[in-house]
Amino acid sequence: MVVDPDQLTCPSCGTYNERALAGVRLRNPVDCDEIVLLIRCSGCGASYCEVEESGFSHPEGPDYWTRGPLHPELAAMALRRIEECPNPFETHQFFCECPGHRFMTAVMYARLGFHEPGTPWATEEEVRSGLGRSLTKKLRPVFAFAERVHGEQPRDDGSPYLNEHVFPVTLDVANYLKGKVLKPDLEKAVTLALLHDVFEDVAWANPPIELEEVTTVAGDEITQMIRLLSKPGKSPAGGGSKESLSARQAKYMAALGKAPYVAKVVKVFDRLNNLQCVHKNPGKVRNYIEETRRDYLAFAGKVDLGLFKRMARLVKELEDRLAAEAVSGPTEARSGRERRTATRAPSREEADVIKEEIESVASQSGGRVYMHYHSMAWARQKLGVTKRDAEAESSIGDHCGDARLGNAGRQ
Repeated sequence: MVVDPDQLTCPSCGTYNERALAGVRLRNPVDCDEIVLLIRCSGCGASYCEVEESGFSHPEGPDYWTRGPLHPELAAMALRRIEECPNPFETHQFFCECPGHRFMTAVMYARLGFHEPGTPWATEEEVRSGLGRSLTKKLRPVFAFAERVHGEQPRDDGSPYLNEHVFPVTLDVANYLKGKVLKPDLEKAVTLALLHDVFEDVAWANPPIELEEVTTVAGDEITQMIRLLSKPGKSPAGGGSKESLSARQAKYMAALGKAPYVAKVVKVFDRLNNLQCVHKNPGKVRNYIEETRRDYLAFAGKVDLGLFKRMARLVKELEDRLAAEAVSGPTEARSGRERRTATRAPSREEADVIKEEIESVASQSGGRVYMHYHSMAWARQKLGVTKRDAEAESSIGDHCGDARLGNAGRQ
């Protein structure tokens, strides 16, 4: 079906938007070259993405679809990440390694279960299987509440927060405490692990929550432990303070030292998980290493010598990464072909499986799926780039071929 680009509208209110905030050119796992534009509706203010897909899976021409409306926090993160990319429309034959491209790729395919090899990952089904039927049945409201708060939340690179942080921490805590504590304490620990960040990340909740709802779901004792684990100033529950950051951190660690055993265990695994993922935000790494050495290694050692050794090893790996980057420079700082890594084309069987998953996601998007033909001129128009500017920019080529350039984008 051929659709005029001028008919494309906001999925929330139907307003047609001529301009985009930012955009990147991606390549998805089925070798399908893509352009993703971030748009803020001039009518209702909602943010959403317009996506063009082309490649071997679309021999008849590009597919076009929208994703949204996006959570405001997600849209803000996406805009910041896209703006970090020095060449947002890099040639599709290479995948840019910058945070913006990594973030948007993960955001657009988060529900397909793709993640960076070597980082923590767990699904809800895996957690439930590890806990057993009786415990998961009892904790059904807790799982639902965690999904409500964190379901739309990404990590620094765009990967789903639930799968890379909340569920892995919960699974680690449960596996560690089995046989060490009684069943009631295991239930408390699992509940705390599932909800340990809800106060810090309350802004992500959809639909929004009242803080009192946490007590309804978790009970008074667990709620107090969640408050204890929440860093002051990061959440409405944590409270603000005019004290210096170091003074607040010292108070926080002092309170953790007096926390119940299960809360200490959750905090240790929370830190271990973050150490495995903090490299995704290079600006955080050095401070995270320093904070871990200063505060958390000794804290972990009081819980378990084995956990202390594991934390120390992760810190050393991060330090080695920093040292290597000091010599060769981080991936994001490289230029030309050194910054680009060729992607492996999937086998036909892999492509068919992933294509089915993509189509399944599209079919569940509330009917907001559109098909039409257009070219890079569409992206230039949405970003406010004139044809003359586009021709002068050698890194921006026609997305679908010169034969369709004049049909799609009206300058």
